[in-house]
Amino acid sequence: VGRSAPGRYATERSNAIEAYGRAIDHARVDRDHVFLLGHSLGSDSIAGIYSRYEAVAPPSGVIFFDSTVGERMSLDVKAPLLIVNPNKDPDDRYTFGEFVVESRSVAPGGKLETSLVLIDDAEPGLLAPMVQGDEKLELHPRAIAATIEWLRKRHAGSAATDGARLESPRSGASFATSERPRPTADTARFDDTPLLASDHPARFE
Repeated sequence: VGRSAPGRYATERSNAIEAYGRAIDHARVDRDHVFLLGHSLGSDSIAGIYSRYEAVAPPSGVIFFDSTVGERMSLDVKAPLLIVNPNKDPDDRYTFGEFVVESRSVAPGGKLETSLVLIDDAEPGLLAPMVQGDEKLELHPRAIAATIEWLRKRHAGSAATDGARLESPRSGASFATSERPRPTADTARFDDTPLLASDHPARFE
């Protein structure tokens, strides 16, 4: 493990491609529903070699936490993209957020589906203490909630496209299958469940 091909030194990116290929080939993995997730510089790594992931098997979607991917490089990611960024630094909101959404909406060859979530109280890295005052960190709970909501919507949409009948969700889970109203303001605010709209970012308070 650690080489993408014989005779090549292991790198972070070659390891990632090899891990992706092994996951895709695993008997218990549905290769039609595999997503990539990059955190911070990991988002840059995914965008930088996205075509290599696509050559193995096109991902169903890509998620960037605290993205470092700008407008031009984001166009290389052809799959639906969810960006979840903290909202403290203007670069997080604009350079790696709203400008990316706008660029992908007018991408050569057609609009690339993009959703943006900005989290007001999140620190850089989207990390938060597991317990108040604790030194142990975890991903911000609202980043996780936004990702789960986005994945549920993609799962529901995929099932509908395949002509599959959506069964009633198990207790504690709910799938949003009906279209929700789009926010009218430049930045929308939501209380609990994020409304992910491709044209406007959702922001939590």
